[in-house]
Formats: sequence, structure tokens, C-alpha cells
Amino acid sequence: MEFVLIIGFVFAVLIPIVFYFYTNSKENNDRAMEQHLQDIADRIAEAADKVYYLGKPSKMSLDFYFPGRIEDAYIQGNEILFKYRIAGKISDVYAKTKAPINGTLPKTQGYHTVTIESKGDYVWIS
Repeated sequence: MEFVLIIGFVFAVLIPIVFYFYTNSKENNDRAMEQHLQDIADRIAEAADKVYYLGKPSKMSLDFYFPGRIEDAYIQGNEILFKYRIAGKISDVYAKTKAPINGTLPKTQGYHTVTIESKGDYVWIS
């Protein structure tokens, strides 16, 4: 009888502790992914401004690891936007450039090379 009470007490204490650490680790992973996407957007924006001011035919290639859960990636006007799924909702991160930009970005998980090329009056990103 005492053994059953001890086991019950141990489980009663362990289950909330395990749940707490699982929840915190998931939140930390979500924040890390968001920061990683923000870093990608910022680095692409910085490179786009550099090649734009250097002029045609300046070109730069950057290697990135794109995390999973990216729903969409836009390049419009002077803005780079990533939409991603976090905690069941769609959120976004973006970066602005001084240069007019156009092109496409990968949405699939994995390592990708992003090429940023000045076309004179705008920057092409692919």
C-alpha cells in the first residue's frame, strides 16, 4: 500500500514538471525559428542594398538553411516577407530595403543558395 502511494506521489510531481519543460522547449524552438527567419530576411535585404548601390552587373550569392513551416515568401517593391506557421497560427517577419527588389525565394525546408543581382534600376533575387 505504501509503495503505491509513493509511486502515485512521484507521478503527481513528475507529470507537471515534464509538461512545463516540454512547453518551454517548444516556445524556445518557435522563438529560435522566428529569429532565424528574421536573420535571413535582414541579410538578404542588406545584400540587395549593397549590390544595388554597386550597380550592374554586381552579383552576390548567400547560403541559408530555410527552416520548415514556411507558408509563403514574398518579394514586393522594397520588402521581403516570410509567412510561417507557429503555434497553429500564421505569423510573419519582414525586412525592408532601400533598393527596389523583385524575384522569388525558396519556401521549402533545407539548404538553399539565394542569388542577389543588380539589374541597374532594380535588384533581382532568386
